[in-house]
Amino acid sequence: MIPNLGHSQSLRTLRSDIGLAGPFHFCSRSSRQTVSRRPICVPQEPRYRSSRGKSRAVGAIDDYRAWRRLKPAIGCRFAKIIAISPVRWGQVFEVIPAAANATRTAEAIAARVTELIANKPTVAAALLLPHLTDLEETARVMLALGAQPEWTITPTAIDNEVAGALVAYRVARNVPFGNDTLASESLLLGNFAVFPPTRRSPITALELFVGEPLPNDPKSGGPSKIANLAHMITRDQIGDKPFDHMWDESVKGRRKSLGDKDDNRARARVTFVVPIAMARRLGYAP
Repeated sequence: MIPNLGHSQSLRTLRSDIGLAGPFHFCSRSSRQTVSRRPICVPQEPRYRSSRGKSRAVGAIDDYRAWRRLKPAIGCRFAKIIAISPVRWGQVFEVIPAAANATRTAEAIAARVTELIANKPTVAAALLLPHLTDLEETARVMLALGAQPEWTITPTAIDNEVAGALVAYRVARNVPFGNDTLASESLLLGNFAVFPPTRRSPITALELFVGEPLPNDPKSGGPSKIANLAHMITRDQIGDKPFDHMWDESVKGRRKSLGDKDDNRARARVTFVVPIAMARRLGYAP
């Protein structure tokens, strides 16, 4: 059980993370809202420290979290505050070790995601793959997920004004949704020139939502038809005004990072992109 540091301290921490002065009421000791999957009033994790002297896996996690929290290119305000205190929001950061080949790595990813889906307090995963530094090798791993149960790969040819002719891949994993399932769309981030600035992380990582999606889409308000990382933080958890502020700031930050363009590489349904010539070499072009 995570100890409670106190209502006022938790509120100050969250207001600071969000960038609002308040006052806003998020929860109380006696009537804590647990509309989604976890309480709001839990202690903040330590800020980023240098990874020097730590194990390679821990160092990679620290570096990745620091990029999400500190670098303006990512744009999304939600991603920033989750990176500060992932336990609060139900996200795990883990390193997937290098395996013999792309198929084995994909199997390891799929197995871990299956375990995390069964772990109810966890609603999102950031699976780091620091050994993957080549885009074509990384793409082979992602495409190999299509052979795993509950995973689907959808390729789409797109023309991007910055990067030219590309193939965009949607990599999704079905997650429980009441008596049915819903496709949870993943995001691949990495230090690859063809990726948009919002996805250009120093370490390769696959992020996806692994909890039970909200009944209604957090953006449109209509019935949920797909799941994604937007299902992590809800209005019921932080209130309408902070939520709307964070959403507006995320839209502004994302657009600024993308050079004030509607960059089709950065759309929510795009997990990753590769040049069309590479897609043909991989044998997975539309």
